[in-house]
Amino acid sequence: MEDPINQEFDIEFRYQYGEGPCNVFILDTSSSLGEHGFTQMKEAFLSIIDEYAKHPEMDENVAVIVCGRETKFTHDLHFGGSSPLTAAFLLSKGCFMNGASHTRRVGDLYIHPRLILISDGRPTDFTAFSSSDDHSALESDENKDYLLQCTRDLGKLQPIFCIPVGRNPDWDDIFEVCLKKSLYRPVDRIEAEGGEDLNRFEERNHQMPPLGARVKRGRDWAWDDQDSLGPGTVIGHCKNMGWLTVEWDTGSRNIYRYGTTCLESDVYDVQVCNEPRILRNEPISTGCQVHRGPDWELKNQDGGTGSIGSVVTVVENGDILVRSCSEIVQTITISTDNA
Repeated sequence: MEDPINQEFDIEFRYQYGEGPCNVFILDTSSSLGEHGFTQMKEAFLSIIDEYAKHPEMDENVAVIVCGRETKFTHDLHFGGSSPLTAAFLLSKGCFMNGASHTRRVGDLYIHPRLILISDGRPTDFTAFSSSDDHSALESDENKDYLLQCTRDLGKLQPIFCIPVGRNPDWDDIFEVCLKKSLYRPVDRIEAEGGEDLNRFEERNHQMPPLGARVKRGRDWAWDDQDSLGPGTVIGHCKNMGWLTVEWDTGSRNIYRYGTTCLESDVYDVQVCNEPRILRNEPISTGCQVHRGPDWELKNQDGGTGSIGSVVTVVENGDILVRSCSEIVQTITISTDNA
């Protein structure tokens, strides 16, 4: 990893950037590529940079991390060494912190920082500071697991693209690293792509449809067929003004404008509807309406006998999060007799 002198050097370069999209390249220079693969990697990288140069109006920002004998931000490439790809991805996190990068608006689209890996996808131990060229002896399934765990976390917020090179690229790992996250997204969506926990299912704005409300695409819809032309359920109000989270009946989730955002006024991607949730080979799901069962023990937290609640989400252990007519959102254990 980097020493303090190199870190100061990197900080100086951090302020030499334009206003365009941000790109972080991870260039695998390890011996496992072979010399021909090393040449392929350089040619692929240079062809992308040349393409950026043809469009100066985009003012692209580029950071380069090499992964081989050393893992660091650099301007020079040297062939050889192991391939601690996980260390390179961990290092890349610094590119997305403390204002080091930004999301760029281009027309009606927001392009947020992306990672581009040019590699054979064969990671070695990222904790071993070795310049060994005996790459095969350093590969293991454990190292692959570390890499995939790291890229899954990064991929929740940053799109990851992979360009396979080398004499024997590991296609399976390369495909799994590419998480197919959307490159083009409203800036507000970045925050909403965080990890799954019950705290995200919050009702913050009484001017928005409540949690559990059924919705369909509205007058200002601009998201292609993300809804699969069907209805969905409101499962949360975002911290950013004017955005709510919808889970479509297909199971996919995303956030949409409803009202006034920090950038636009009076925009509605979705509208409330009365289309029921239709179950398909499942006992219960988001958007279902439920009422208390024979084993109810929570007094009148549901609003009283006969009150109907809406399922906001099904938790992994089989419990459900329900929004009752009394506006209480609570976790409830269900069975086929009580649902």
